[in-house]
Amino acid sequence: MRYGTAFNAYKPVHRVAIVGTGTIGAASATHYLVRGFDVMTTDTSPTAETALRSYVEAAWDAAASIGLAPDASPERLSFTADLRQALADADFDRRTHLSARSSRSSCSPTSTTRGRRTRSSRRVRRASR
Repeated sequence: MRYGTAFNAYKPVHRVAIVGTGTIGAASATHYLVRGFDVMTTDTSPTAETALRSYVEAAWDAAASIGLAPDASPERLSFTADLRQALADADFDRRTHLSARSSRSSCSPTSTTRGRRTRSSRRVRRASR
C-alpha cells in the first residue's frame, strides 16, 4: 500500500471522540463543539468531567467570538469513563494522552531530561547551525 492511500475514502465526520481531557483535550473539545460536532470525551481521572465542563464554559465566549457553526452548542459535549464506549460511534478520535517521551513532536528544542538535552533537541540545534 502506498503512503496516503488509506485516507482516500470520503467519510463525513459528525461525532468526535477525545481521549484525555487535560488542557489539550479540553481545548480540542471546545474547538470541535464550536465547529458544531458532537463530542464524546473520556478520561480516567475522577475530577475530569467537572474540570472539562468548567474549561469549556470559561472558553466558550472567546471561542464563539471567532465564529460559531449554526448548530454549535456546549450541550453537545458528552463524557464517559469507559474508553470503548467513547470510541464506539466516533467518526474521528483525538488521543491527547500521549506523554512527551512517546511523542517526539511534543519535545521542544530546549527540553531536558535530568539536566541533559534530549535527542530531539540536539537534532534541532544541529539543524539550526
